[in-house]
Amino acid sequence: MKPCPCCGYKTLEDNSIYDICETCFWEDHIVQFNDPDYEGGANTTSLRQAQLHFIKFGACD
Repeated sequence: MKPCPCCGYKTLEDNSIYDICETCFWEDHIVQFNDPDYEGGANTTSLRQAQLHFIKFGACD
């Protein structure tokens, strides 16, 4: 298992792409991982915004 880039919990399969974290509901997306300010793609919010949402609300959106 690998950690979710949003919440940090090990919820994603090692070689997966587009898996959805069961803890924060972030969809693993390589473009947003490489550019945490990118909005769009698999997730409507950027990774950086989603991380802040997780800290405040316990979910990425």
